[in-house]
Amino acid sequence: MQRFLNAGALGNLRSSNREYIAEFFGTFVFVSFIIGVVQQCKMEIGGYSAVGNTICWGVGFGFMLGLYMCAGISGGHINPAITLTMAVNRGFPWRKVPWYMLAQILGAFCSALLNYTYFHAQIVKFENGHRGIESAGLFAAFLPEYMSIGSAFYAELVNTAFFAASIFAITDKLNAGATHYAPLALGMMITGIGLSFGSLTGYSMNPARDMGPRIFMSIAGWGDVPWVGGQHFFWVPWIGPAVGAVVGGFLYEFFACSTPKKMFK
Repeated sequence: MQRFLNAGALGNLRSSNREYIAEFFGTFVFVSFIIGVVQQCKMEIGGYSAVGNTICWGVGFGFMLGLYMCAGISGGHINPAITLTMAVNRGFPWRKVPWYMLAQILGAFCSALLNYTYFHAQIVKFENGHRGIESAGLFAAFLPEYMSIGSAFYAELVNTAFFAASIFAITDKLNAGATHYAPLALGMMITGIGLSFGSLTGYSMNPARDMGPRIFMSIAGWGDVPWVGGQHFFWVPWIGPAVGAVVGGFLYEFFACSTPKKMFK
């Protein structure tokens, strides 16, 4: 199998784009778990429900597995906001940033496609065949009417700042970091953020996780619902996490980082 995969044009494509392919696959695995657990809980398939914080644990395990799939090759960003803060705070090459982000969004798009085909009958039944905001909420977050856009933006900023600072801390070898157990530790961290702060916006904290499914829904028959539903919420999971990740990375570098930046390049 390896001989086939490494031969000819396919081998050249894989070898020259290993990091981007790994980001695509890691994000695909991660977001597949997120959408899957959300859909099972919201549609109460097999007795699942949102009670007991099932979603938080599904997100945590999905993130851990996504990291194990790609961290050794690409660094395991699987999140445009993390790619951005790595470029701003830790010298990640800016020329790679747009390609990482594109790979991550494509991975999330394919995750939405996978779950749409997997749960298709249940999705159709869930909203009696009507593709409105209720069924769209099976794929992405939508802001409830009682909550303001400003509050949602602040929630995403704070959650992602905690998350980015945690990544910097856990991967800092000179600050009692747990680099060998980073996927497990970060999976637990993202679960903890969900359990503690995730109720307001569903703690997206990941522009690709949100944007990929929205693009898929636009193609799959939801029309403009992904963009106008929930008070035009679609931009918040982009800007909030992007700002929060940069802020969180900066705060860790300022207050706690004991490692020279060159060690992270």
